[in-house]
Amino acid sequence: MIHIKELFRLQNIHRLRLIAGQDGLERTVTEAVLFEYDPSRVQLPDFYRGDLVVTTLAYARGDAKLVAHSLQALMNQGIAGLMVKTAYFSELPQAVITLANRLGTPVFLFDDTYIEEVILQVTDLIRGKRHFAGFEQDVDALMRGDLTEEQTRERARRIDPLGQSSYRIYAVSPKERMITLDDKLYALMETDADAAHRCTFIEWRRMMLALCREEDGLSAQEALTRFGDLLTRAGVLSSGRATCGKRARRWARPSAKRCMPRGRRNCAERRSWLRTSWGFMPICSR
Repeated sequence: MIHIKELFRLQNIHRLRLIAGQDGLERTVTEAVLFEYDPSRVQLPDFYRGDLVVTTLAYARGDAKLVAHSLQALMNQGIAGLMVKTAYFSELPQAVITLANRLGTPVFLFDDTYIEEVILQVTDLIRGKRHFAGFEQDVDALMRGDLTEEQTRERARRIDPLGQSSYRIYAVSPKERMITLDDKLYALMETDADAAHRCTFIEWRRMMLALCREEDGLSAQEALTRFGDLLTRAGVLSSGRATCGKRARRWARPSAKRCMPRGRRNCAERRSWLRTSWGFMPICSR
C-alpha cells in the first residue's frame, strides 16, 4: 500500500502531472487496475477504494461525452485515483475536473510511456520496494544549486506535491540497516495521518532526510522535540542530538553556509552541504 503522492517518485513515467484532486494526495493505493473498454456497451465492473485506475481512453476516441460519462462513473465508485495516458485526449472534459476536485480524487495525465510499464512500476512500488527511495536525483539537483527558479519549483513539487512555504529538515543517520529504518517509518505513516501530513521522508546518501512542514508558533527546539517523539512512536531510538538547524525556505536559491551534519564525509559531500540553502538537523538513530 502506498500514498497517492508517492506516484511522483516514478520518474520513468513521461511528464506525469496532477491536473485535479490535489486534496486526495494522502489517499492510499492498494492496486493498479487497467480500464480499457466502453462502459456503455459492457457493464462497468466494481472498482474499490484502493484502486488506482490506469487508462488510455482508447474506447472513447473522438467522443468527449463518453469520456466524461465513464470517468465520472469510475470516480463515483470511490476509486483512489486515476491515471490517463494522453494518446487520444490531451485534456479531459471540465466536468471530470470539477467532479475530481469535489470528491478529492487525484487525476494524473502522462505521455508516451507504455501503459503496461506504468502498471508494472506502480505495482512494484506497492509491493514494497524501498518506501522512501526514488528522490536521490532530485535532492542531488537541489544540492548542486545550479537550477533555475522554475526548475527548483518542479523538483520540489516532485518531492512534496502538497507544497509548503518553509520546512524544518532533519537528517537521520541510521546505525541499523536502512531498510529497517524505512520499514519502521513507513509503518508509522500508514497509521498516523497527522505524521504523514507533516513529514515527507527521503532516502539520500545512506541517510533519511525528513522534510517537516513548518508550523506556526513552534520554536526550533519544540519542533525538534516533536520530531523526536515521531521517531519514538516509529520505534526508532535516538542516540544523538541536533547540532544546528534553521528554517529552510522552499524556493530559496542556494546561497551561503547554513549548517553541516557531523560525521565522516568526503570533501565532495561537504561541499554539497555547504552550498545548499537548506538547514539540516542531523540525528543518529539505532
